[in-house]
Amino acid sequence: MAAAAAGAGAGAGTAQEKQFPPALLSFFIYNPRFGPREGEEENKILFYYPNEVEKNEKIRNVGLCEAIVQFTRLSGIL
Repeated sequence: MAAAAAGAGAGAGTAQEKQFPPALLSFFIYNPRFGPREGEEENKILFYYPNEVEKNEKIRNVGLCEAIVQFTRLSGIL
């Protein structure tokens, strides 16, 4: 019985995990001073790759990065 349990545990640990190569999903450069007010968020995006991404997704991604930077500044990490 102990041998069967040990064998079952070993089999679960050897399951192959699918690995994906590193990939660049998006890259952007922004300046928060160019779009300080609501409705002007697109003005702060200077460069965005890939260009085919919808405007709302670009704004959302830049906004997330801005929030992370602001949080780290307030918490004293940066």
